[in-house]
Amino acid sequence: MSFSFIGAFAFLVDAAVLTLMLYIDNNAFFLGRFISFLCAVTFTWYFNRRITFKSEASDEIASQFSRFVAMNSGGGAVNVGMYSVLVLYFPYAKEWPVLAAGLGSLSGLTVNFCLSKYFVFQPSSKGNPQA
Repeated sequence: MSFSFIGAFAFLVDAAVLTLMLYIDNNAFFLGRFISFLCAVTFTWYFNRRITFKSEASDEIASQFSRFVAMNSGGGAVNVGMYSVLVLYFPYAKEWPVLAAGLGSLSGLTVNFCLSKYFVFQPSSKGNPQA
């Protein structure tokens, strides 16, 4: 539940950055989406690390962030792919790119959760006799 809640706030970050990028350049549909997606990924990593998965390991922040970005690339591809198809082929989506970004975000949510849960925020096996 917290993963979805954080994802909803990340969408607000995503939408705000995309809107800002399109305000700066009204043709920045793809550059703006790339930048907004990176901002949203950073937001979700930080808050899922702290709240959803309660990761405290400060010695592995860089590697954990790298794993998060790598693992969420699958969901990111689904997300940005959906956005791209909508913006390219549906005029309504080009008029309302935040709606296209929202549909893209929803499409990548399940993929991102599974990859994060099973590959990024696994508890350390150090000192765990079951590992």
